[in-house]
Amino acid sequence: MIEVEQKAKLKAKRTAERLAKRKALVDSFSPNGNVSADMMAAVLGIGVSTLWAHVKAGKIRKPLKLSARTSVWSGKYAEYVRDNGFDQGGQL
Repeated sequence: MIEVEQKAKLKAKRTAERLAKRKALVDSFSPNGNVSADMMAAVLGIGVSTLWAHVKAGKIRKPLKLSARTSVWSGKYAEYVRDNGFDQGGQL
């Protein structure tokens, strides 16, 4: 029984850490410059995997590839999608 309680506490701690990270990303958001996938997802209030699913479906335009492992969107585009929704996301 103790092991179950420890797992629940660990899960709650991880969730709190994840939410704190997302809040820090949203608080530091600026529409000037570029935003990473983590920042884009936080600004839109979705998970990173959901963000990539929307990109694949064409609801959000593909990011600019800076390198093999680095993709970014413009901050103004992130703000536009946040304010206007995903369906119009690819049209800006």
